[in-house]
Amino acid sequence: MSPGPPHPHSLNENYYLRVGQGKVLDPSYAVPGMANVTQDEYIAIAVAQQQELWSRYAGLFTEIWFDGGDDLPGINQWLALYQPQAAYFGGTAAVNNVRWVGTESGTPSYPVWSTAQPGSYGGGDPNGTVFMPAESDTTMSTQDVWFWKPVYSYRSLADLKSVYLATVGQNSQLLLNIAPNATGLVPDEAVAIYSQFGAWVRSWYGAGIELASTAGSGLSMIIALPFSQIVDRVVLQEDQSGGEQVWAYSIEVQDGGGPAPWQLVGTGSAVGHKRIHVLSAGATSMTSLRVNATAVAPGFATVAWAFIAVYAPCS
Repeated sequence: MSPGPPHPHSLNENYYLRVGQGKVLDPSYAVPGMANVTQDEYIAIAVAQQQELWSRYAGLFTEIWFDGGDDLPGINQWLALYQPQAAYFGGTAAVNNVRWVGTESGTPSYPVWSTAQPGSYGGGDPNGTVFMPAESDTTMSTQDVWFWKPVYSYRSLADLKSVYLATVGQNSQLLLNIAPNATGLVPDEAVAIYSQFGAWVRSWYGAGIELASTAGSGLSMIIALPFSQIVDRVVLQEDQSGGEQVWAYSIEVQDGGGPAPWQLVGTGSAVGHKRIHVLSAGATSMTSLRVNATAVAPGFATVAWAFIAVYAPCS
């Protein structure tokens, strides 16, 4: 069955070359202006384009985005030669691959693991054999449209707050697109929403916002507050330089110190680079908070915590 007409937006989907899903399509899809090339000619053109892009322009790339995947013969040798430091979203290289989280909604399901099986996408797998962190790509458009159209409507700040907690707060990189209009400028309405979103992130998670924090190694970590304070969320971060360690965790609080009992206020599984755990009971008074790694990956006797912090409610 034919894959259908190509979309004009990526390496494996080339309208001009009549390519869909990496294959030159049946001539019945041809329209005036399309080039008539063979599969071998398409591969040669595509590889040459990538070589030029990766080698002839100044600067090192942070990420190379293979929209729709990449199966071009020999492409990985050119990546290794020209841009070995880059992360490859949707690529097939042996290292540095970033995993598509499986949805463009901006709200992937929890848990999202840092490990996965080779070539997979989605939420990952705690038993995965490769370290392949997730990226959540989503649009500012409410219609999931990646290119500008006059009928654009934009997501609200409230929606973007939910996106942030579901992506950055669930061990995933957030890629939020921005589309210039027909004049080459970003519409004022979009700029305003981006500005509001950035201000919100800084006001909730910027330097000096947290009430208290800690780091170190241990299956249980305690944060002691100088007096009883109201907390509504906890940020957890693993040091993943040796691998993803936490398979399950619990959060307990104590209010009053001494013989005051520890109360369970939350549980979870994947932590990875960052987990923003919003307390299900809402704002809670506490003098101490304890994070317990209740299950760890095979081969780990403890957990290396890069950062644990508690935060007061924000508007």
